[in-house]
Amino acid sequence: MNRGWEADPQASDTCRSRLPEGVDLAADERLVVIPGRMPRLAKPDIPDA
Repeated sequence: MNRGWEADPQASDTCRSRLPEGVDLAADERLVVIPGRMPRLAKPDIPDA
């Protein structure tokens, strides 16, 4: 069942070409894409700095 939040193992490859100039991912690094909805829903549980 796809709930819309499962990890996309190809996100790093898909987004690599869209990274700003000079930014790269090492072979052992992965890019994590967090939908905007997730931090908005979590905000009430995150204290202000």
